[in-house]
Amino acid sequence: MRMSCNGCRVLRKGCTHGCTIRPCLRWIPNSQSQANATLFLAKFYGRAGLINLIDAAPPNLRPEVFKSLLYEACGRIVDPVHGSVGLMCSGNWHLCVAAVDAVLSGAPVKQVPSELSASKCPSLKSAFDIRHVSKEKKSGDGLRKVKSRGRFKPKVEKVVYEPVSRGGISGEGDCLSVETVEASLAKADEFGDGSDLELELTLGLPNAN
Repeated sequence: MRMSCNGCRVLRKGCTHGCTIRPCLRWIPNSQSQANATLFLAKFYGRAGLINLIDAAPPNLRPEVFKSLLYEACGRIVDPVHGSVGLMCSGNWHLCVAAVDAVLSGAPVKQVPSELSASKCPSLKSAFDIRHVSKEKKSGDGLRKVKSRGRFKPKVEKVVYEPVSRGGISGEGDCLSVETVEASLAKADEFGDGSDLELELTLGLPNAN
């Protein structure tokens, strides 16, 4: 019966013949330290994330990938901003090594004090500064620009309304006959003194005969 490796045992997963974690733990001296390192990385990267990161590397490089993930995770806890690279550039790599030793022994990892932070290193601060990036426009940028077009405004033609003259009433469908209206207008001129005016209106319907 094949026994599970210390990494699979602490993760409570089946350990097969081609186990991914077993070869990565050979550089760690004792079984308890192997379990502590695996559990720490599983909490930091996630169980599935840790296995996927190891599987993505060639089999001969997987132990080094496991070790790099451990140092990077410890460095990120010690210095959350710059990680293990910041500790190395600022001359505080010993803090990352101490954090790895603490993980292997099962002790908690402490964050670096602010006075020892990598952000105090001028060279590292300038390396992470993005203000030195050139802002010159590339030649192809002009091809990507789209000119904005104004909103389409439909042309409205002006309509001139001309008043209809009195003598312009015509048509077969008019309700009032033209002759009756003209007779009424003639009578209105006779009574221009302001007296009452009586109009007789007849419908201009054709005779039934």
